[in-house]
Amino acid sequence: MVFAVITAVGGLVAFFFYHRVIVTRLERSMINFEAQLDYMEDVIQLIRLQYTELDKMITPRSQVKKTGKKKAGPGRPVNPNSVRQKKMRGEK
Repeated sequence: MVFAVITAVGGLVAFFFYHRVIVTRLERSMINFEAQLDYMEDVIQLIRLQYTELDKMITPRSQVKKTGKKKAGPGRPVNPNSVRQKKMRGEK
């Protein structure tokens, strides 16, 4: 009877240590897997950024619509007959 109790308790202790070792290994492997996923996510973000920059560089200038230069800026229109404009052109 005593032998059976000692064997049962020893079996429980052995099972506890075995379970602890297995759980520790599983935790380590999950941590490594998570680190690899984080690394892959960073790599994918970097590749997306480089792809968008490369796409901007490759886009031909002919495809970019040119807005042209405005002749007159915003504000009041210029009166060509004003005294100031005549002085600027050198007229009397």
